[in-house]
Amino acid sequence: MLKLTARASWMALSIALAAAASAHAAGADSSSADSSSAGSGSTTVTGVTVLGAQEVIRTAPTAPPLNTPYSVTTITHADIQNISSGATVSLQTMLVNQPSVFAYNSGPLGTGGTIFYRAFNSGEFAQTFDGVALNDIFNGGVTGQASTYDSIVLIPYNIDSVQLYHGINNPAVNSYNSLGGTINYLARLPSATQGGEIGGGYGSFDTSDFHVALNTGDIDGIRQTLTFSHDESGGWTPNTPARNTNVYYAGSYDGANGDHLNVILAWDRSDAHTPFDMPAQLLQANGGFYQWPSSVAYEKDKDTRFLGIVYFSAPWGSHVVVDNKVFGGFYDYTRTSYANPAYDESASQPYELWSQSTGYNYWQYYPSGPTYNPKALFGSVHYGTDYHYYSYDTWGVGEQPTVTITVPHNKIVVGGNITLAGLSSNEYWYGAYNMPLIPGYNDAWNESDQRTLASAFIQDDIKLLNDTLTITPGVKWLYAHTEDIDGIGFYYPYNGAIGDTETYVSPTVGINWQPTQNFAVSFAWGQSVRFPDISAYYGDVPANTAETGAPAFAPPAIHIKPEHVDDFELGAKYQQGGFAAELNLYRVDINQLFVDAYDDTTGETVVSNGGSARYQGVELRLTEDWKTDHWGDFRGFVNFSYSDAKYTSSFCADTVGTSLSQAGGYCDPYNVLAGEPIPDVPKYLVSAGVTWDYKDWTAQLTGRYIGQQYVIDYDDGAPDANRPTIPGYVVVDLHLAKKFEIKGAPVVKWVKVSFDVDNLFNKYYIQFSDTSYYQNYNFQQTFFEYPGAPRSFFGKIDVGF
Repeated sequence: MLKLTARASWMALSIALAAAASAHAAGADSSSADSSSAGSGSTTVTGVTVLGAQEVIRTAPTAPPLNTPYSVTTITHADIQNISSGATVSLQTMLVNQPSVFAYNSGPLGTGGTIFYRAFNSGEFAQTFDGVALNDIFNGGVTGQASTYDSIVLIPYNIDSVQLYHGINNPAVNSYNSLGGTINYLARLPSATQGGEIGGGYGSFDTSDFHVALNTGDIDGIRQTLTFSHDESGGWTPNTPARNTNVYYAGSYDGANGDHLNVILAWDRSDAHTPFDMPAQLLQANGGFYQWPSSVAYEKDKDTRFLGIVYFSAPWGSHVVVDNKVFGGFYDYTRTSYANPAYDESASQPYELWSQSTGYNYWQYYPSGPTYNPKALFGSVHYGTDYHYYSYDTWGVGEQPTVTITVPHNKIVVGGNITLAGLSSNEYWYGAYNMPLIPGYNDAWNESDQRTLASAFIQDDIKLLNDTLTITPGVKWLYAHTEDIDGIGFYYPYNGAIGDTETYVSPTVGINWQPTQNFAVSFAWGQSVRFPDISAYYGDVPANTAETGAPAFAPPAIHIKPEHVDDFELGAKYQQGGFAAELNLYRVDINQLFVDAYDDTTGETVVSNGGSARYQGVELRLTEDWKTDHWGDFRGFVNFSYSDAKYTSSFCADTVGTSLSQAGGYCDPYNVLAGEPIPDVPKYLVSAGVTWDYKDWTAQLTGRYIGQQYVIDYDDGAPDANRPTIPGYVVVDLHLAKKFEIKGAPVVKWVKVSFDVDNLFNKYYIQFSDTSYYQNYNFQQTFFEYPGAPRSFFGKIDVGF
């Protein structure tokens, strides 16, 4: 049903919007107040009224209001316009100049996207699109979850601006898994002016872009836009090409009585080759950028994603606004990988290949299959298991209603969410690219899951002491019901099913005191949880079999609790003219961490709660908007972030909060120790930039420093015992643009030429590194690394009509 929805035509949507406009106009209540005149607590920014939870916002402001009780930063529409169109930029890497955001791509056009927010990984904070959750409902993250290395959700061309809510924040804006914060991408909405643009560009790594956008303008209150974008790139490392096609539609209607309707549809198709993290020795021997030749190993990724949102809001009298969002979508991902058995790790080639074949057909000793005999078909088990096919398909639908009641000195927001979703995941092994996909024959696993998430919240924005004191208490109820069914496969000698239900009540409170017109201080506290990923349920089905005639292993019952956090925030804000400063201190205590431990006896990898950690830090943001009479406008920013993320207890684990490694459960007595740093995340992040706008010229220079990171031990998921680090590095980017107004032309209105240089000074740096003994034939410690992109250029021309 969702796939049919994705094919809805622009004309059909026009008819639907027109019908809605007629119906709402006919039923208009003449006594309704315009939403911009809402009572106490509403704040007008950039000509748009903020109304509690639903935040009827067309674009994010440069700085949030001083009386905001929680920490918020923004990326404006102007900032989005100046983002590079080169191969290194994606939806998440465009956030790297924000406080406490560390993001990178291992390949072009968003391939291998990884992001951390206040040291939390992508499954531990929320990302939303116009308030609708983007996080994978089964595995938490937005990109890269469950080894979907080429998962592209949206592209910057779909986005108007961004709001970043630091910490747990308040229940009206946070979502599921909002431990570290919530990043809300505001949708690109249609303009009231008829027209459009067409453009394209070309640059380094054989990167090309073509895009077109059409706007109908305002026709009887209905506005519509349709965009198309196609990008291709060869990548900065060999054998890692990618291409992406994106189609986006948005329709809007504003009724005379304050009613508002949005319809948003986004479809994206991506094809890429996964870059491998390569042994440092091979990188150094091959000029710093190297990948296995395709004849040795490769991974081909394909993914298709659709998301649809219908949003409606209406005033009920002068004090109540009701809004509702109905949403749905699907995500289809497939990957075919190959590892040539002739290059399996050996004395002459000591490094393990990704998706390396196996030499033992152990599943043929299972009591009930699988029945695949690779040696009989291909002469050896190795050559019969050198191709792997992985499929990960999800769908989801949901509804998100909210009621905002504005009365003197109070703004009460009541709302909720219900999301229903399904997952089908499987992997097959064979000795040829074109392989049969037969459950019970050559499947490593065959999994079907269902999950329901629900929430309900209430919060009150209370104004006291002549509106100088704002207190925002809130509480949110969270619910998750999960069902997992696993069929027989190479990893599952017995089929099985399990279900589980978890609930939690999340309290929050924010306090803001604004003693002067220009200065405010704030304090916030909250508790929340992260529900277990679907991987926590796999241990219910044995991953090994007993000897013939012996009883099957009895998997233990699941007794796992959600990860729990306590978040404390203290902040200060100052605004004067075009200058704004914000200082935040935070401390997050995490308990009941999810850990994976492999049991050599039962052959199970079991997820359990095991330990605690503390993330604390400082964030400073300075911005300046300086307008001159003769030299144009200058905008500048400086961000500084310090993160001290450490484990606060000792425990045993195979991995902590990341994908399963290939090691067994070897701990004597602990492999994670209290006081050890959290690996993979920088302690210091600094970014700065200046933008100059003058007579249709734009020049922007930005730079960022990424501090050193502790390296993770791949074999056990803990920080490497020798404490190696990735050195800190500085990357500088340059953006230049000139817009030419075309007067008197019948069609063309303007032409814009832009030029970007990413990594201006050609800094060579390592984005990620881990160590392993097990992935080396000689059992020697090896560093596996992803290098960042070298200097790249991209030129683009846009024509407006």
